[in-house]
Amino acid sequence: MGKIVNFARCERKKTEYSSDVTPAIYYAVGAFKAFVKKLVAEGEIKHFVMKDFTNLVLQNRYLRVEDITTIQELPERTRAEMILAMCQNIHDGWVYEHASEFSSRYEGMEFIYLPLEWIGVEQLAGIFRPLEKALVRFGLAEVSLETVIEVYDEKRQEIFKGVSNLYGLIRTLQKAACEYQPLRPDLKEFFENPEVGFRVARQIAYHMPEVLAV
Repeated sequence: MGKIVNFARCERKKTEYSSDVTPAIYYAVGAFKAFVKKLVAEGEIKHFVMKDFTNLVLQNRYLRVEDITTIQELPERTRAEMILAMCQNIHDGWVYEHASEFSSRYEGMEFIYLPLEWIGVEQLAGIFRPLEKALVRFGLAEVSLETVIEVYDEKRQEIFKGVSNLYGLIRTLQKAACEYQPLRPDLKEFFENPEVGFRVARQIAYHMPEVLAV
């Protein structure tokens, strides 16, 4: 097992909110709201009261009973996708905020600056666990990490399909870095360097050997 990064260490201020609110929860709230709005637009959710939602969650209060029930009645797969979207937004926020620590603090682990699908199950769990206690506020407490990982692995399989060797992995990761919006432009250029691409691909192959077996 490698070093587990503290992705909850985002820099947003807590302001007036509950003392147990980690700054990463701000990112989780944003992803949850976007996901709910998408489900409403698609007709998966008929009614959800978004007014004061952010304040309710950040003040360590619960959603309205009817809204919690609405979330709890969604298929487990959908709820797991919702949590994964929250983890994704936390990771995106962390990448954006910690660009300056790229070479100094995380040398040898540059792969964690790639999109969520590239950081592996261990690091995903490192995002999920600080978030887990807060999931009850969203009506998502019954979804296990194992279920989230199942959905995560399915998404990774789509990305790594056809990647059978280190050189294919290099091309795929460089494309992912180039298209990853939270990544600072100079860091995108860093990943384009052939030597860097080779080094990061080896990191991924070491920490996540399963990606070459997809």
